[in-house]
Amino acid sequence: MASESELELVNLVKAATKSAGEAATDNAEAARAVDILKQLQRKEVTLQLLAATQAGKLVKKITKNTVPEVANAAAAVVATWKQAVGSSDGPSSASQGNASSKSLNRSDSNLSTQNSGRDKADRCASGDTGRVSSGEAPKLNLTGDATRDKGRQLFFESLKLAVDEAGDADLMPRVAELAADIEEAIFSQNGGVTKEYKGKFRSLNFNLKDPKNPDLRGRVVQGVHTAHELVTLSAEELASADRRQENQKIREFKLWEAERGKADKQATTDQFQCAKCKQRKTRYFQMQTRSADEPMTTFVTCVNCGNRWKFC
Repeated sequence: MASESELELVNLVKAATKSAGEAATDNAEAARAVDILKQLQRKEVTLQLLAATQAGKLVKKITKNTVPEVANAAAAVVATWKQAVGSSDGPSSASQGNASSKSLNRSDSNLSTQNSGRDKADRCASGDTGRVSSGEAPKLNLTGDATRDKGRQLFFESLKLAVDEAGDADLMPRVAELAADIEEAIFSQNGGVTKEYKGKFRSLNFNLKDPKNPDLRGRVVQGVHTAHELVTLSAEELASADRRQENQKIREFKLWEAERGKADKQATTDQFQCAKCKQRKTRYFQMQTRSADEPMTTFVTCVNCGNRWKFC
């Protein structure tokens, strides 16, 4: 039987998932999702609790949300929980490590990052900033293949931007390891240095080094995405939060334009009042824009002034 803390965590995660699913079309739900995620970030969690509820896996899905505020709030929850799990003590915590690591997709390298983070805190307390000098640059694991090694070097340079953005020099060894892991994942995915390998490398590295896409770099370095997960993400999932939001607006605009020429197929009603001109002469149509078990989205156009809006 689930404990009270497990039930509370499950209910909060379910509520966050539901609101996040409606965030793209409803600002109120987006705000609600962010509020719930902040509650989750403040909630004390243990290895046992995360393993029993699979909450980490569910919250991680929300990090791919098209609404930037929601995606960032979810990423913050994952990062906070990982830190909490990494700092858990005692033999019981150690025995549950494998189960909870699946919940949060942690690797051994993530644990190394958390340990180095605690070392950095100790150095900061003693006045040492802990910055990495050029002579302390971590050694990159190379393969001996010129093409593959060049790819690893470029991935390292791209991910190194996240170190500067986070202001955490202790992440450098993690970045070197990730650069090799990502290249290895692309190599395995495409069966060698093929045309597909090179295309995937260019696409992925472009997004990782994009100055407007710090969120992706941050999620990778924080361990939100493993190397193998990263190479399976779609172009939409790799894009920056701003770009995803722009793409969503473009899709909605095209949908409006496609329906504009089908006025005869749109129902006319006085049920809706235009917020702009206060008239009630409107046309509307409905479409399923989300999963099949969610309500249909209603698209309304004011016949009088041309104002358009939507709701679920």
